[in-house]
Amino acid sequence: MIDTAFPRARSIAAPYVFNELSTDLVPWRERYDFWRDHVRTNFNWDLHRGRDQYGTFHARFRHCVGEASSFVDMSCGECAVSRSPEAGDELRLILMSAGQARLERRGQGGTDTVTAGSLYLLDPGAVARATWSAHHDLCLKLPRRAVTEALGADPFRHGAPVCMLPNSGVAPFLTSQMRMLASHGAGMSVDDCADVLENTTRLALMLLRRHLKPDASESVDAQDGLLAAAKRYIELNHRRHDLTPDVLADVIGCSRRQLYRIFAREEITIAGYLREVRLQRCRADLETGSRERRVGAVAYAHGFADLPAFSKLFKRRFGVSPSDVPSTTGASAA
Repeated sequence: MIDTAFPRARSIAAPYVFNELSTDLVPWRERYDFWRDHVRTNFNWDLHRGRDQYGTFHARFRHCVGEASSFVDMSCGECAVSRSPEAGDELRLILMSAGQARLERRGQGGTDTVTAGSLYLLDPGAVARATWSAHHDLCLKLPRRAVTEALGADPFRHGAPVCMLPNSGVAPFLTSQMRMLASHGAGMSVDDCADVLENTTRLALMLLRRHLKPDASESVDAQDGLLAAAKRYIELNHRRHDLTPDVLADVIGCSRRQLYRIFAREEITIAGYLREVRLQRCRADLETGSRERRVGAVAYAHGFADLPAFSKLFKRRFGVSPSDVPSTTGASAA
């Protein structure tokens, strides 16, 4: 049931049939332009990359359209894309199986990074530019109206493009069903495919209701108090290498679901706030400490166990490598 006769990239809309598109269908010199045309037609993204990738670029796309949602199974080489904010009004629930992406927020600055194993809800219209490594992901494309009706509120009303979803509760059942749909959907009848895709969509909306729906019983004051307590605990205990959302929720006396929600209300993530605190403390230590103190020791003392990853994060945040941070103590002494 896979349609592979694609002389050119075009919009795919066969209901409950898996259609497949691959750069293998065209000569290697045309692969990148072919994929750029496909991405613009089906995703409203503009692909940006130099001609150095024309000979090595590879991508594959499987797509199944339903009445209430559509399913995408895609693998793609390294690329960067930008999107028009007026293009479509859909949200995407994405399971990233491999690779990572860096998403630059539209109009408000800041970036979000998603990595292999992440399950998240994405608002593509809130992304100005996305930079992808070679990656593979599974995606449910959902109408914004359906998600808003299920939650009673727009999950992206604060403007952030990503809502991370914990891999707990019904999430493992949803991700398992998405993987099964990717593996076996092409061999199913139209009726079976329709039933499975619709059930997968219902499961996805159930997951979003469980983790993103505002809780009317929580007062604004109570949420503010929990957020302040969580931030304070992170600031005092950022050195702990075992500081996880579960630990934090247990300490301040709330559920992990509540914890994710109160941070999302501030357009920040738990991991992002913890990372920022650690980076700021490392920078302060490097500026005021002795030059003999090793960067690795400073990083580890403030919760970073991976030195290369720390160095990349530090340079991305402050524009300078940690080993090149000038010592204010040394400058004063001179």
